[in-house]
Amino acid sequence: MEEDMEVDKIKRGDELPPLQWQSLVHTLGARSQHSVWQHLGSVRILLSISPAAAHQLPDGFFKQTSIALPGLAERKNDLPQLLAAFQSQKGRSLRFSLNAYLVLQHYAWPGQCAELWNMLETLPHSLDTGDCIEAWHIPLTLPAWETVLQQLYDQHLIDWPTMAQLHTQILFAAH
Repeated sequence: MEEDMEVDKIKRGDELPPLQWQSLVHTLGARSQHSVWQHLGSVRILLSISPAAAHQLPDGFFKQTSIALPGLAERKNDLPQLLAAFQSQKGRSLRFSLNAYLVLQHYAWPGQCAELWNMLETLPHSLDTGDCIEAWHIPLTLPAWETVLQQLYDQHLIDWPTMAQLHTQILFAAH
């Protein structure tokens, strides 16, 4: 698309004619619905324009152009693509057990995609052998673990014996 090329050409310090600002903001707004933009998590785009060029834009133009991107906690369905992107970029081969995947899916991710990425980077390379990464390999704080396990149990995704077993394995792995 022509609009895609315009966005890709913009680099730090480039100036655009005033009418292209509207096209740029429209393109960014349209892309905010596209999965590539959703994977970026919380993004802030700073646009600046000269005072002379700003007079050629409609009043309140910049105030009307906010783009809302939901956080990772609201985009649990993006997890497979994010895990695949990590593995592709880092050249790693990670397989998650069902319980490990459920933990990743139900953790709140207050640090968004950056926290997920950092957590994946802390997983030992010895787990790249094709063995499944189990829930207790995921380095969460004990309060976070308790919250996630309770959610999984409350939503009937794990039963009581499984929850108790995971809790014991997590406590053992922490020491």
